[in-house]
Amino acid sequence: MPESRPKSSSRSRAGATPVYSLYGEEGQAPALDGLHLESIAERSRLHNWEIQPHRHGALVQLLLIERGRVVVRMDEDERELRAPALVWVPALAVHGFRFAPETEGLVVTLDQGRLRDLLDHLPDLLESLAEPRLVPLERGATVTRALFAVGHGLREDYAGGHGRAV
Repeated sequence: MPESRPKSSSRSRAGATPVYSLYGEEGQAPALDGLHLESIAERSRLHNWEIQPHRHGALVQLLLIERGRVVVRMDEDERELRAPALVWVPALAVHGFRFAPETEGLVVTLDQGRLRDLLDHLPDLLESLAEPRLVPLERGATVTRALFAVGHGLREDYAGGHGRAV
């Protein structure tokens, strides 16, 4: 299944959609120091595996879905993805997720400004990251194994297994 780009209409509905630093954290959330990692289960299990539509003002997210399935709501589109898959959520995109119970994977949250600084010499890549992406991955493919290895390595090295800002 090819990569898909949901329609980008978050700008028109953005005013009525909650804005969070991290989903469900009310009030003044602690500033992320560039990177936050947690398993999909850590936050979604607390919300009965459903993350209601919301957006992030200055954060981007990468979801690596290793096992299970998810219905992704991106702006006004809704699509189902089965693992393995990748979801890219740019800042301000309205998004929500309904995960099958026990879905496994990782949520990587990045400060948009830091990402921009890191990739400023790659303007084409930066431009492509301005749009949401839903990307089915090929099970067992080298790129799929590499993505999950990097994700697990980051989580182990930087989050200490507890999903915290680093």
